[in-house]
Amino acid sequence: MFRDQSNNLVINKKAIEKKGEKNLIKEITINSILSAFQYLYLRGYGNNNNIFYPKLVPRVVHVYDNESENSKNLIIDKYDGDVFNYFKNIDLADPIQELIFIDFLYKIACKLKLLQKYFYFMHNDLKATNIFYKLINPNIGYTPNNLRYVIGDFGGSCMVFDGKLIKGDMLGISSSFKPGKDIFMLLHIMITYIKTEYKSSFSNYVDFLFGEVDFNNSEIEDDKWHSFYTRNDYPESYSPENIINKIIEIYPSYDRNLNCLNVTGSNFTNKYKINYN
Repeated sequence: MFRDQSNNLVINKKAIEKKGEKNLIKEITINSILSAFQYLYLRGYGNNNNIFYPKLVPRVVHVYDNESENSKNLIIDKYDGDVFNYFKNIDLADPIQELIFIDFLYKIACKLKLLQKYFYFMHNDLKATNIFYKLINPNIGYTPNNLRYVIGDFGGSCMVFDGKLIKGDMLGISSSFKPGKDIFMLLHIMITYIKTEYKSSFSNYVDFLFGEVDFNNSEIEDDKWHSFYTRNDYPESYSPENIINKIIEIYPSYDRNLNCLNVTGSNFTNKYKINYN
């Protein structure tokens, strides 16, 4: 961890072994394209003086070869951590924590909607350890208006750019475009690892939102949850578009324009024109 020329904290991500380097090269390619895309697309949105204005992915600062270690290196923005521990302990019976969950789900769905629209993007390994957060004001802590998220770790992702398929190298990934896959996996792996005392309320809540929950495979035992990677189909109810509409319907008072990408209202404009047709 060190600072860039603008004094922002950044981290250096590098492959530990040769097999990991192959994944990292794909990740560097995908992360770099999406980092450039968000710079062009989100220019003028929010406070550009704050590098953590609503982003899709970590900003790529630099990519280089370390000849002494014979390794690839990816330097990206540093975030406060991943969201695994928070959502492992979330109690949706608490109204504040419920709002944090809805805010999180809405923001991730907005990001995926843009990425799917322009790149037919599939993360293929979306889970809480691959989503990173930043507290806008560290003194306030976890509140919906104080949290920003990015999606990271693209070693198994696939996308279409300039008419060409870019696909990561991870066992079980598919290049088939399935809009509901990423959030289906995210929520089901959350169900798998959430603390026992919160599992029932969380599972029932997901069932209430989507109506199609695979309870049988949401288990750590025998690695049942690994089956989520290789399903033939994923319910359409988990697509970003449906999630956005569902939250707007159920939570009409949710302030979705605050610190969040507006991908539904009249202010949504396509600043980065891509046409794959």
